[in-house]
Amino acid sequence: MEPERPKVTHVEPKDNHRLLLTFANGEERIFDTTPYLKNFFSELEDPSYFNKVVVEDGSIGWFGRQL
Repeated sequence: MEPERPKVTHVEPKDNHRLLLTFANGEERIFDTTPYLKNFFSELEDPSYFNKVVVEDGSIGWFGRQL
């Protein structure tokens, strides 16, 4: 059985395709989405779309697409 992932409670877009994630346990981490842009989430290269990131069910997503 895998350990439970901490839930994301807040996300803030940053420069260079990075996100500041805040977790339910209070921890904050920077997440670099660059490795995911080429093949899976190329639409995130558009800054206006990237900045629309939201928290969805304890994870992050963009209008129905979760990472």
